[in-house]
Amino acid sequence: MTTHDLMNLPIEIKGQWHDKVWTAAAEQLQYYTREYHSNGRGIYLVLWFGFLVPNHPKNPHGWTSQPSPKTLSEMKDLLAIKYGNISEKTKIITLDLSKDFLG
Repeated sequence: MTTHDLMNLPIEIKGQWHDKVWTAAAEQLQYYTREYHSNGRGIYLVLWFGFLVPNHPKNPHGWTSQPSPKTLSEMKDLLAIKYGNISEKTKIITLDLSKDFLG
């Protein structure tokens, strides 16, 4: 949580492998954005390390009936689908930390 004057900005961060990556923005983060100093604002930051090797435990997984994302673009698309109905004041950001991006 970041605070400036009387405004709070809740920030929820999950790695691509986290069990709650598909629920945290709607459940955990939205709980904190209801606080009156937040005024509905929040940031959901997903750390993308890329698809590693098949069966690697840090690979992202989909939710029921959804395939696992294998690219940053697929991850962003799935997050947009899953969180399409959360507050417009909550921003979903996917940070590319993959080896391809970092060189």
